[in-house]
Amino acid sequence: MAYYSLNLYGDAAAEYKQATRLNPKSADAHFRLGWMNYVLGKKHAATEEYETLKQLDPQMAQKLYRIINEQSGNATAEHTNASPQTSAANEQSTQTAATQPEPTVTTVLRPPSDSAPTVTASPANNSTATLNNHTPSSTAATSTAPPSGASGNSSNSANSATAPAASTPNETSSTDAAAFAAASVAAANAPPTAIYRVGVGDVLDVRVANSASGRSTLYTVLDGGVLDFPLAGGLIKIAGMTTEQVSARLAGELRRRNVQDGTQVLVSVREFASHTILVSGLVNYPGSRVLRREAVPLYVVLAEAQPRPDAGRVLIMRDGAQIPTVDLSDPATTSVLVQPGDVITVSARQQQFYYIGGRVNSPGQKIFQSGITLTQAILAAGGLTRSGENTVEVSREGTDGRLTTTRYVLRDIKTGKTQDPHVQPGDRIEVGH
Repeated sequence: MAYYSLNLYGDAAAEYKQATRLNPKSADAHFRLGWMNYVLGKKHAATEEYETLKQLDPQMAQKLYRIINEQSGNATAEHTNASPQTSAANEQSTQTAATQPEPTVTTVLRPPSDSAPTVTASPANNSTATLNNHTPSSTAATSTAPPSGASGNSSNSANSATAPAASTPNETSSTDAAAFAAASVAAANAPPTAIYRVGVGDVLDVRVANSASGRSTLYTVLDGGVLDFPLAGGLIKIAGMTTEQVSARLAGELRRRNVQDGTQVLVSVREFASHTILVSGLVNYPGSRVLRREAVPLYVVLAEAQPRPDAGRVLIMRDGAQIPTVDLSDPATTSVLVQPGDVITVSARQQQFYYIGGRVNSPGQKIFQSGITLTQAILAAGGLTRSGENTVEVSREGTDGRLTTTRYVLRDIKTGKTQDPHVQPGDRIEVGH
């Protein structure tokens, strides 16, 4: 079992093979060897162990038969409706392996009886059923039906007397569909800053809660957004799902194939890799960043990239289009959400001006600085030419292009009766009108 826990399936199969040589009558060793042969893609060898198990332990043989037969989308399963008792071999945790399957065969298996299974060669392209991930529940129901006209009622009666009652395929399918639907509704109602949908390159930590070892196993989401989880049907498409949805999908596949009834699969993201953004420009730490949510506020990204002192605005390109420019002087605008694939460029603020004239020593166009007030603007223009000047008019262009003029009394500003107003880019200031 040490080899199996470490995902060394070839070594595990060799270990079980040696165990069957040392004790040919060990049903447990034959079961485990058949299981490992299936995981390694050696379905014909797994079928041979099934044949041996029929003589040693019919209940274990039935269990192995279900694993082999349910995993192949092209196999025609013909077995009884009675459900076997769960053996000790069912306690093994589901592990992945980089399988290299042998040429595909179509295997017609029957439950323990005097007849042998029929194995016929099949074209290699029949393996596409595994790549299509999800076998409909109706297919599972069909694969469990006994062959029409087949005899063996006495065998069915014997199995029914000893086996516990099991849920029908339709009941199991309904339960799994409900669990997946609940996870989907929760994901749809959650804000993008609170969820993460897995993608290609992410490394998932998959735990089977009632497994014997209890150890976690890491799986990488492969190209095409699929997860290679052999005992749950091989390649399963999970891209775009939350971890809760992936958990429900894997648990449903295990139950549907009677690999581990009533099991709970826990899934978390060990390494985030699929949600990337690019940050460049006037920052101390430019480069690629990986998001751990479907969206994060811009200020979170900037806190990590650390804008330089001369940075003034942020341009965000999304799907080839530019979203509104963010002014770093306005904290409220930095709450805009950044999404995977965004390209963020931090640049200097465009130079802006205000204009001052009248009775000041240095009238003209002045460079605007964020936060400058009216009295500061007058001082920046050299101050008043005469100390007696007391009125100032500020004209500001509105959204419709028209000017709105406001008159201020300098004495009231200096004595605190009136607030010293902030100047805005483009303001026209006239002193002593």
